[in-house]
Amino acid sequence: MPIIKTTDLTKILPQPTNACPVILGITGRVASGKTTLARQLQQAYQQCWPALNCVLVSTDDFLRSNAELQRFQLSDKKGFPISYDKQLVWQFVMAIKHDQAITLPTYNHATNDIDRQAQKVVYQPDILIIEGLMVLQPMFRQLLTSSLFLDVEPTDNYQWYLQRCAHLNLAGQQGLTWAEFEPRARRSWIEINERNFNENIAPLRSLSAWQVHMNADHQLTWLEPSQSTVAAVAQA
Repeated sequence: MPIIKTTDLTKILPQPTNACPVILGITGRVASGKTTLARQLQQAYQQCWPALNCVLVSTDDFLRSNAELQRFQLSDKKGFPISYDKQLVWQFVMAIKHDQAITLPTYNHATNDIDRQAQKVVYQPDILIIEGLMVLQPMFRQLLTSSLFLDVEPTDNYQWYLQRCAHLNLAGQQGLTWAEFEPRARRSWIEINERNFNENIAPLRSLSAWQVHMNADHQLTWLEPSQSTVAAVAQA
């Protein structure tokens, strides 16, 4: 299959104008390459329009802290819609709609927790890329100019998840050997990540503008419009 370059994606995705910013959403499974693709698209947009302000935001940044999740007995629902700070999401949406500045915390994957010391300010972006599990949920979706649903083979995706766990040394952080940790990782993948995907992410797939497939080598191999895009073109 031919390989699709991220520079090719910028040619079919909405392009920035003076009238309003381009707001692009990217979603898919946990560890499916959303952040990597978002960063590549950010670089591609910056190369095409170097004078414009291109900002990347993750929906992970809107998660409640681990302490809050534990207090509300939501630790096993981390990543589900209920685990996000809805007030912060609403403030972010209003700030973007009204061209106002907003300060956001960042999610630290090394600690698997919100870092309120590492803040970032988002203010009047010309191009805004939002990546994460919740991109197609109504509060975020209302902002989007276009969106991508990242499709990956589940077996590849699970291996990438394990690689992420190994890279972050999550076993060591918990005082476990890899042999002890892997069954726990498998259980979390099935009971939390896959359940969340099947209940809250996959059902919204058709609402994305485009579906893009990433192969085992992290290369984009096909791109097709989603049902919503096909319907919109048919009605035009």
